[in-house]
This record gives sequence, structure tokens and C-alpha cells, in this order.
Amino acid sequence: MPRPSEVEGDGRIKQRCSARGEVRGVRSGAGCGVAELGADVDPFMLHIYAALAEKERALIAERTRAALAQKKAQGAKLGNRTNLPVAQAKGVAVNRAAADAFAANVLPVVRQIQATGATTSRAIAEALNARGVRTARGGAWHSSTVRNLLAREVVG
Repeated sequence: MPRPSEVEGDGRIKQRCSARGEVRGVRSGAGCGVAELGADVDPFMLHIYAALAEKERALIAERTRAALAQKKAQGAKLGNRTNLPVAQAKGVAVNRAAADAFAANVLPVVRQIQATGATTSRAIAEALNARGVRTARGGAWHSSTVRNLLAREVVG
């Protein structure tokens, strides 16, 4: 059974109605209101509007699926394939540049840690975590992340 509809704070009605016709927030007394319809709107009317919104969503989805199926049947390739290799190359370049910049900032710290006698990836990871240094994505260091960082230095 579908979830009851909810009335959002900005006045829009979500497009799911329950089989029982409840609109959460109106009958439960949560104090939600629909600005476009006024504060004294009838809960029954809210249900009607929610049902109409759900029906319209279903009709739009059905028309979209039918149109895409017709295009595909005519042999059209769907999606934007014109610049995919170019976009992928740009994305790779941006990611690589960000990773290189991060490695350039962290490698001096790793060299200091290695100078203190930490030689294994695990020991370096523990030292980085103890110093509060975070990975590029903000996580904790592991031996594999240290190995990847050191491999980047050799390749880069």
C-alpha cells in the first residue's frame, strides 16, 4: 500500500496518495499548511489535489516512456553520445590534477614520518591518522591509501 501524502513546508503536495485518503500533517494536527490554498483548506480538497497530482505524474511518465520507445523503435540512439569521449577525458584530467595537488601537499608529511623510522605503509597510515591528516575524501588513512599515494609519486 502506498505511503500517505505529506504536505511540505513550502506548500507543495507530494504526489503519493494513500488508499485510505489520508494526508499526513493535516489530519494528524502537525500544523502544516498549504500556502497556495490558504490556512483553512479542507483536508478532503487536499486529498483531491494530491490524487490529481499523482494522476498527472503517472500520465507524464507514461507519455515519456511511449515517446522514448517510439524513438528507439525508429532506430534513434538515446542519450547524448556526441561528446562523451571528450567529457570523459576532461573529467579524468580534472580528477588527476586534484589527486596530484593533494599528493604534493601530503608527500612532505609522509617524508617526515618516514624520517622518524616508519617504513611500512601501515605505520605511515597510523602516523598520518595520529597527526589528524585526512585523505583527499576526508577519511582515515589505511595501508592501501598510503601505497597508492607513494605509487602516485613514482608515476607522477
